[in-house]
Amino acid sequence: YGFTPASVRKIAEWRAELVITADHGSTDLEAPERLSKLGIDLIITDHHQLGSAAPDAVALVNPQQPGCPYPFKGLAAAGVAYKVVCALDDQLSEQGFWNQRGLCHTAPDYYLDLVALATVADMSPLLGENRTLVKLGLDALNARLRPGLSGLVKECRIRGPITPAVIAFKIAPKINALGRVGDPRVGMQLLLSHSFTEARRLARHLMDVNRDP
Repeated sequence: YGFTPASVRKIAEWRAELVITADHGSTDLEAPERLSKLGIDLIITDHHQLGSAAPDAVALVNPQQPGCPYPFKGLAAAGVAYKVVCALDDQLSEQGFWNQRGLCHTAPDYYLDLVALATVADMSPLLGENRTLVKLGLDALNARLRPGLSGLVKECRIRGPITPAVIAFKIAPKINALGRVGDPRVGMQLLLSHSFTEARRLARHLMDVNRDP
């Protein structure tokens, strides 16, 4: 939900060299200044309107900022983050980074299912580029569910194809509830899980949290 004094202290304790935000930071001035004084670089990726002044950051990636030439201003936070991943992948590929390091290369479109999930969950208008990203992401979701989403779909007893309505009214609320009444890290673990057994366990825990009065 944004920077807090406690989060800045933790970042300093971790001796971090770089912080990348997602979905916040455009209106925060105090925390970026504090990080700068600590010698910690900051990259802000966000989609919210800026305040009266721009934060002190190495880079501000936000289509809403004045003078930004990006043609579509309605990207959800996940869409902005996805664009950063695409740009980074293009740059590293051009430099031959993957081949030089001998690393297995995952194409950015591997994450389109999560981009679609987050775009719908964020209630962003399904127009322009959002519509394209969600369409491609839904195709990926219905072709192959990640273990975490597969577990959640089973626990929610969802039948039939995954649609924006299914995400908005059945899947997203279950995950979002963790930020209010549970531990949001469980949602992250669920989405990142590679084990169907672990994913089903996490999905059941998530459902229990949602049922807890």
